[in-house]
Amino acid sequence: MQAFTVSPGAAYAWKVSRSSDGATVQSDVAYADELGVLTMSGVKIYRAGSMLSVGSIPVTGVGEEPPGVARPRIAPLPSPLRSACRFEIEWPRAGEGVVDLLDTAGRRVGVIFRGRVERGHQQIQLDPGGLPCGVYSLCAREGGAAAARCVAVVR
Repeated sequence: MQAFTVSPGAAYAWKVSRSSDGATVQSDVAYADELGVLTMSGVKIYRAGSMLSVGSIPVTGVGEEPPGVARPRIAPLPSPLRSACRFEIEWPRAGEGVVDLLDTAGRRVGVIFRGRVERGHQQIQLDPGGLPCGVYSLCAREGGAAAARCVAVVR
């Protein structure tokens, strides 16, 4: 994986190219959030071979983190989830943390938590009221590292 620095609020052009002939099959612009995290929703990487590039930087091993990066840990949640619950996240260090709820297409459907976190355990409330039944990903991010856990919402 090629590491690069992202500036909060900056725009980054990205593209996915077919490995076989180099043809661009997908492209767009992504914006870094205030934490300097670059999220590219709906990016498709194909089994037959694809190369993701951000600007002129090739990014391989999509979804991997560099070795030695400590990431948050999300404790198991009740699943299926019918009503509000509290769950625990272990943050590896102090910093700015975000917990998002994503649908199966990777779209953010809610921000569960955003703010300053301290190293250690934190209890967070998740209320699925108003969400349609389905499968969601709970994604915790801090310091460029992330963790996710799936949860099913039923009525």
